[in-house]
Amino acid sequence: MNNLRAIAEESEIDPGKAEQLNEQLHAYRNLVQKHKVMNVDELITLRNQLDQELQDMNMSSARADELRVLIEQEKEECRKLSAKISENRYLVLNDISNKWKSDLNQLGMPNGEIRFSLDAHQEFNRYGTDHLEIQFSSNKGGSFEPLHKVASGGEMSRIMLIIKSYLAGISTLPTMILDEIDTGVSGETARQVAEMMESLSKKHQLITITHLPQIAAKGQKHFYVYKEDSENITRSYVKELTEDERVDEIAKMLSGENPTESARKNALELISS
Repeated sequence: MNNLRAIAEESEIDPGKAEQLNEQLHAYRNLVQKHKVMNVDELITLRNQLDQELQDMNMSSARADELRVLIEQEKEECRKLSAKISENRYLVLNDISNKWKSDLNQLGMPNGEIRFSLDAHQEFNRYGTDHLEIQFSSNKGGSFEPLHKVASGGEMSRIMLIIKSYLAGISTLPTMILDEIDTGVSGETARQVAEMMESLSKKHQLITITHLPQIAAKGQKHFYVYKEDSENITRSYVKELTEDERVDEIAKMLSGENPTESARKNALELISS
């Protein structure tokens, strides 16, 4: 750089031109130091690289704007579909509630009612924008409260059975497993639950775990689940029952571990009915 300055002085270059050259040399030196390159060629390569990155950023910004427009269009379509789904839901809610009332009455809850509360949210989910809450009242004139808060164990069992019966009509699963769905029921209600389960079994295979004789008697095959203790371990076993064993086990449900003859007759009647 000193040589260039000397040449400029010796060649009697215009002082203004010399000052301009000095400024350019100073700028060049600053750029070389700033970007940590060795010469002007590397500086030019870096400039071209930065130009390309800037172009890419501008293209990305434009693409981002395009995507924002597309997203807003999709949201608007989702809003329209969600509104249609909500409209269709409101059209069927009364019919569903009436169907529930009839089925609850059949299962020993004559004053039981189900109501569905729909609240629209801003956020989308796979079912639209509605938030659905199932509300339940078990007494005539009673207030409706969230089902999971007010239903007793027996009521919940029967409600779950009704739900499963509805799902069975649209389900393609060949087998349904009901694990003590009869909890909290007895007597006539147990018989009605058994009849609903028997109806379900005409379209689906039912595997049912139960302690109620009215329900067990409706089964076409019976398996007895029991445990045996050895010295160091407890093992569980499953045994398929013969016809006589079926009668004996249901009789035990009716009258205890040592069933009477009348209990056996009652068990046989239940199986035959």
